[in-house]
Amino acid sequence: MTTAKIRRMLQVMRDRLKPSELLIITIPPDSQAPVTHWTVSLDLAGRYKNIAMACNASMAAEIAQHLHDLDRSTQRMAVMFPEHSEPKSDFYITPAIGATAEQLAREALRGTRRQHDRKPAAFRPGLQDR
Repeated sequence: MTTAKIRRMLQVMRDRLKPSELLIITIPPDSQAPVTHWTVSLDLAGRYKNIAMACNASMAAEIAQHLHDLDRSTQRMAVMFPEHSEPKSDFYITPAIGATAEQLAREALRGTRRQHDRKPAAFRPGLQDR
């Protein structure tokens, strides 16, 4: 299958999605090294955030879907990549035993909002107006 044909198929699938749905494309691992975490970039709280998840691919996709639903994002497609090294992301989710994907997504979303609401150390009201 050619890249152009895959691209057309993805476009057709994406066009059939409702605004509230998210198409998650999972890239399979390309090496024999064990996958340490999965990374996905999502539009959360109006900004793109890289989310790393130390779990299997299906749990990571479920967490990403819950994040999308809880934030009511209009993002239509996301690509999830396997990683084999130290995570370089805005958030790192490590599921506790017995935690559900929805619980993990709620905690991560609260973290993104807290991070977004914080003002930089050099922030002083009124300086931006000048």
